[in-house]
Amino acid sequence: MRERINTYLTIGIILLILILLLSGIFYLPIMQIKQIKISGNLHIPENELHEKLLVAALKKPLAKYLGQTHMLLWGSAEVSDPLIEKITLHRDWLKQEIDVTVQEHERFAVWCEEQDCFWISKNGQALE
Repeated sequence: MRERINTYLTIGIILLILILLLSGIFYLPIMQIKQIKISGNLHIPENELHEKLLVAALKKPLAKYLGQTHMLLWGSAEVSDPLIEKITLHRDWLKQEIDVTVQEHERFAVWCEEQDCFWISKNGQALE
């Protein structure tokens, strides 16, 4: 009987510790983003890029439980924009900041048909 009580007590303590750890991950203020810094964007407005990053973060499976400002959502970002070649995210846990570095496609040439002109990348992709 005493062994059964000790077993239940041990399992209860382990479950309590797990619940406290999980609630800490979800609700601690240190897990919330205070600022998102964007650099490297030359042709894309910062507010438009910020909006696209938020949309990409909200598409992740845990977004509805964590919220858009949770640090765990911002490990990587998949943004579909013809101007963007690569996006690199760096989380600073102590400052609660996300540093976003954008690498845009390089404009290589201009293609014009009558009055419509398009920028083209080295790969032949029309940018804008």
